[in-house]
Amino acid sequence: MKSIDIVIATFNGEKYIKEQLLSIINSNNFDKYIEKIVISDDNSTDDTLEIIKSLDCDKIYLIENDFNSGVVSNFSHALKLTSSDYVIFCD
Repeated sequence: MKSIDIVIATFNGEKYIKEQLLSIINSNNFDKYIEKIVISDDNSTDDTLEIIKSLDCDKIYLIENDFNSGVVSNFSHALKLTSSDYVIFCD
């Protein structure tokens, strides 16, 4: 069976990140197909990181950037940490 990684780039996304992640985690066959959710945060100054860390999901891999690198670099950073057959960009 082919595996899937999901890549998310965040920056000050507290308003929607919990809903977005719960939608992914609670989807049909999540445990069967999804290997990991790689989240690269671009130095958020709101509660984005705290919200992500509060979710109890061992498939979430969070990278905390020390500076704001921009959306393209942020996604690229997360993409480098994928290893599955397929990658889904989620924004």
